Formats: sequence, C-alpha cells, structure tokens
Amino acid sequence: MILKAKLFISGKIILETGLAIGGGSGTAEIGGIDANVIKNSDGIPYIPGSSLKGKMRYLLEKSEGLFDIGYRELSKATKPYSDTRNKEKTKYINANKFIDNFGNSIENRNLSIEGSRVCRCGKCAVCKLFGTAADAGNTEITRLIVRDSIMSNECIEKMQKRLAPFSRMELDYTESKWENTIDRITSKANPRVIERVPAGSDFNFEIICNILTGDEDLSLIEKLFKAMNLLQDDYIGAHGTRGYGKIMFTIEKMLIKNLEAYKNNTQGVSLITEKIKLEELDIQKAKESISSYL
Repeated sequence: MILKAKLFISGKIILETGLAIGGGSGTAEIGGIDANVIKNSDGIPYIPGSSLKGKMRYLLEKSEGLFDIGYRELSKATKPYSDTRNKEKTKYINANKFIDNFGNSIENRNLSIEGSRVCRCGKCAVCKLFGTAADAGNTEITRLIVRDSIMSNECIEKMQKRLAPFSRMELDYTESKWENTIDRITSKANPRVIERVPAGSDFNFEIICNILTGDEDLSLIEKLFKAMNLLQDDYIGAHGTRGYGKIMFTIEKMLIKNLEAYKNNTQGVSLITEKIKLEELDIQKAKESISSYL
C-alpha cells in the first residue's frame, strides 16, 4: 500500500464533567488521595492517546458488532460455571455471526460465554482503521495516529491564577471528590477520595489519519468521525456511569497533505475556515474536498 495523503484533525477536548484517568502514586498518605489521575513530568494532567484510541475503537466495534465473542459448547453433564472448564476449547466468532447462529438469549444456548476480544479479521473497517495485532495472522497496519492530549496553556494559567471556573480548586490542577460505599449488611461506610480533572478544563488534541488506498479509505474517515461522535456521547476514563468523563470535541484545524505537499515542503490545504463543534462538521463535503487532493 502506498501513502497518498495524511489528514490532520486538531482542536480542543473540553471536559463537561470531571475526568479521572488513573495514574500511579509512589506514596500513600493517611487522609490523602486514594486514586490519582495520570500526570506528566510537570505534574499536569493529560489524556493519553491510548485512552482515546482504545475507547473509540471499543465504541465503534460495539456499534457495528465488529468484535469476537469467545464461547464453549457444553455437554449436558457440564456445569456452565465449573472451575474445571478447559480454556483451550474456547472458540471465537464474530458477534453478528454469534447472534445468527445462537440467537440473543443465553438461557436457550448450551454454551459457556468466555468473554470477548477485538476483531482480528484484518478486512473490516475497524481492522483497517485501527490495525490488528501482529499475532492475529491477518496483519493490517493502523491508519490512525492519536497523540496524547496536553492541557492547554490558557487552562493552565487559569488554574494557576485560580480564575473562574477554577476559583475554588484546592489542588494545583485537579480537584478531590469524596465518594462512599455502604455495606448492605452492616451499614458500615467505606469513604474514599477520588482525584479528577475539573469540568471546564480543556486539552489540545491531534488525530492523524493516513490515507493509503485513495477513495476506499474515504469510507474509513466516516468511521473515524462516527467513533469520535460515539465517544462524545459516552465517556472516557473511570467512573463514567457515575457521571465522570463526559467530553466535547471542537475542531480548530482540519488539514490534508498529499505527497505533492511533502515534495514541495508546503503546509497542505485547510478543509475548514473556522472553529466548529464536531457535530457541525459536514462529513460528506469534507470527503469530497479530501478526494480532490488525492
């Protein structure tokens, strides 16, 4: 496959609720934070590219059934949850084919579900966009590069000066949130302190999509924006079902660089003229513009 062009998408990730992406802590303090967020060497939180890329892949797979389900067929004498199950007999099948073969109801299947894994076919849109592992036997190189998202300088300055909306923030770049669980039998409380990046923070993001096969890859760009929209309506990081990790993408630059631009050492062609929200992007118009520069 020959590289025909690179599509650059950059802008801001704005936190609409607090964000908690876990990081390590070398010390444990009494009454201190129980779960720290990931930070760079300057102590400033960031969003790892692996977190963004992994969650986008997961949501796209789930939306199109492009993942594999592991299962074992059970004999009548085998208990479904026996500890003596032979893991080597696990079979994997695409989720859509699994439903076609066995139906939706687990109760009607003489099966033991053994979990799931990413698609490894090397042919579907997810495999072509995100790539496959080398040991899958159907190696497909990734077209997608997702950079770490670094907190913007404007946001850092507001936090350091304690300007709105960070005027009451007690830590340098994060806030602490107390949470509690209650034992259902004894009613004993188990409080803990979660560190998170506060709502209103913003991060610079950059996504690069390599276009390798011309028009065939244009459909993959649609899948990329679908994945971004799914993530925007879901969450990233931990505790998302409890309100954490809701984000919004704003696109500030979208640039196409073909081989001619690299040959002449030029900046490529801009595909948007102003900052827009992700949902305001006309994907079909963008595809037509990209196609004209391949």
